[in-house]
Amino acid sequence: MKKMLHLKFSALLAIVLMIISLNAVGQSPQVTIIQPNLPGIEWKTGTSHLISWTDNLTLPVKIDLVDYTTNPAGAVVLHITNSVEGTTYPWSIPEGFALGTKYKIRVTSTVSDAYTDDSDAYFCLVNDVSGTTIHVEQPSLPGITLIQGSTYLISWIDNIVGTVKIRLYQGGADAGVIAENVVGSTYLWTVPALSGTNFKIRVASTNNGDLNDYSDNNFAIAPAATGTIQLIQPNEPLISWARGTSHLISWSDNLSENVKIEYYSTPLNAYVQIPGAESVSGSTFIWNIPSNLAVGTYKIRISSVTPGSLTPPVESANYFNITATNTDGFITIEQPNALGISWAKGTSHLISWNDNLGENVKIEYYSTFLNSYVQIPGAESVSGTTFVWNIPSDITPSTFKIRVSSTANGSTLAGESANYFNITATNPEGLITIQQPNVGGIQWARGTAHLISWTDNLSENVKIEYYSTFLNSYVQIPGAESVSGSTFVWNIPSDIEPSSFKIRVTSTASSDEFGESANYFAITATAPDGVILINQPVGGEVWVKGNQYLLSWTDNLNENVKIELSNDGGVNYQSTITPVGGVSGTTWVWNTTGVTPGTNYVIKVSSVLPEGTVNAVSGVFSIVLSAGGTISINQPNGSEEWMVGTTHLISWDDNVAEGLDVDLIKYDNAGGDNPVEIEIANNVTGSTMYWTINQAGIAAPHSYYKLKVYSHTDPSAAFDYSNGYFRIIPVAMSVYPNPADFNLTVLLDENMNENCVIAFTDRFSQPIMTRAINASFTKELQIPTNDLPNGVYFLTITSDKTKTTKKVLVQH
Repeated sequence: MKKMLHLKFSALLAIVLMIISLNAVGQSPQVTIIQPNLPGIEWKTGTSHLISWTDNLTLPVKIDLVDYTTNPAGAVVLHITNSVEGTTYPWSIPEGFALGTKYKIRVTSTVSDAYTDDSDAYFCLVNDVSGTTIHVEQPSLPGITLIQGSTYLISWIDNIVGTVKIRLYQGGADAGVIAENVVGSTYLWTVPALSGTNFKIRVASTNNGDLNDYSDNNFAIAPAATGTIQLIQPNEPLISWARGTSHLISWSDNLSENVKIEYYSTPLNAYVQIPGAESVSGSTFIWNIPSNLAVGTYKIRISSVTPGSLTPPVESANYFNITATNTDGFITIEQPNALGISWAKGTSHLISWNDNLGENVKIEYYSTFLNSYVQIPGAESVSGTTFVWNIPSDITPSTFKIRVSSTANGSTLAGESANYFNITATNPEGLITIQQPNVGGIQWARGTAHLISWTDNLSENVKIEYYSTFLNSYVQIPGAESVSGSTFVWNIPSDIEPSSFKIRVTSTASSDEFGESANYFAITATAPDGVILINQPVGGEVWVKGNQYLLSWTDNLNENVKIELSNDGGVNYQSTITPVGGVSGTTWVWNTTGVTPGTNYVIKVSSVLPEGTVNAVSGVFSIVLSAGGTISINQPNGSEEWMVGTTHLISWDDNVAEGLDVDLIKYDNAGGDNPVEIEIANNVTGSTMYWTINQAGIAAPHSYYKLKVYSHTDPSAAFDYSNGYFRIIPVAMSVYPNPADFNLTVLLDENMNENCVIAFTDRFSQPIMTRAINASFTKELQIPTNDLPNGVYFLTITSDKTKTTKKVLVQH
């Protein structure tokens, strides 16, 4: 049977959390890069690496590669991605990309370039890494205290081949081995019975102990605090529960053992064990109050099941009543209840109330236009005390009230809004604020594309116009006559007259509601003193026909460029490989499928305005059919356990010039019978890829999987299989609702039976809740979020088999 853990924080803890997260309330948008961020990082071209960051943004970000070699302010040399959601991105570094020692990653909001962050330290792009590194990530921060007997995650990053050994150090002296021959980059450690404040973790290569790293800061180990129990419900005065109904008893504790629950009855003047609550895990219990229980006043007592426990029992602070029936039921509307509320038709709003009923309620609205009550669809029988009303877009604007009534006795037991509220045709206090272009000094070139962004509180769409000082009038932007959302990409016409401009965004329902750029911006004909520098190909590359290759350059042009191809070293250019009108940006992915093999190819990149005025020619490179070679799979190579819905790195070593295909093979048993093969990646460049495991089809949970990596152009020329079988296991958890308001529910997979640690942290990695549980017995966890500030949080579940992190938004 599923058991529910309902974690309730004390008022003191809530105050502490409020202080920790205070700067998250009302905070301006922020972006902070996590990786790459340390000095000395070397990334090999042709491999894949994870870029990660934290932010409090609601819209996607863009990622750029910035070179500081010649420009102290940094020059963007590659748009890695123009739009990505979440806080991680796997970057496949192009093979043969320009090497350098002063690169940084830049992550920027797609709404405004003002919200951005660069790596703290330079990193290098190299042909081969100069050495191997290990860096301990956790525990590493100052001020950490670990509790004896509790389980914590040790994590590190490395680029070594082989396993690692983990040791504990105290005051600089070796305090013993924690684990040996560890694969991967995480380990769950159960803290031994040691005490002190000067501990560190050391992670070292098994093959070469000179390759090691220690925690950056000391951490402490301390015994568990004296056990405490805090009763949450029933605890307030004036509570009445009817016999024959069910109610939640909840509490919080820091005990490792179970608790028992009793009630104190004034009619009996004694404590009585509640049946089924002799040994309860978690922090909630549903009490089915017997229908023959004596009417009277009661208290609840919760105590440890351990005989002789030093943890004092706790009981309700106030008596509550058990009645024969719900004779004194009440319903009180909480929202909408105040004066002056206005809701727009076509929008969604929360209806909330309090009651002491055992049965469900129904919700109706009263309209002065109709002069009658109307049942709200979907609210005929509502449990709980909240309901989200999707106000129909065709409802007649008027003044309204909400009525909530008992489904068992609605004629006498109901609650109604204390004041009328308005439903309007549109948001009466409409607000539009231009975000971009808004600051002074902006210059956009005609023929380029730029993002227009704004914020508003409207339910209807908007239209976008530009004002030109040359025309001295407003002009509707084509395609922007009715825009939803808060962004629009404007493809500035190449024949627009250069001048000074402003943008105006206006409600499609009311011309009185609009926002306009605070400052003029310029649209120019082209960039003066144009220059183009080709980054790739630089010359000497051997590319395989049929593959895609990144052509990259840097320029200071506002107009597009075109790329031409020559097979005779630049004497003649036989074809243009970019579309008519050229391309924007500084990269182009070239598909070599139709190209004839040869050894004297060059490309020319030139401006389109004016035609060919500014250009650059690459070094000579070759196109071949296939170079052959060898492949050796590194991961997965046997015994791994990967979870459905998670993303994993597939890696291999090869000297194959062309792209590679990757297949997943499912076998019936360990003997390799009845293999079923399906392609999961096609024509992959480099030697790594990230694979997100899909539940559907062949990627369902199973114990006998292998991977095959082979040449895209000739599967028989070069290939390799995983040495052993790996497993795909069911998903660890689901989290809902997300965004969360009052509480967050964590649901573990039915097939998950191992010990695990669930950690809930804010975006600064400050712990809010950490709980070690046995998933064999506990499948559901509830985390209260009503006391937390709005913002971004992270929920991580870690076991000896997997680690999964989910991003959670708290929004009240």
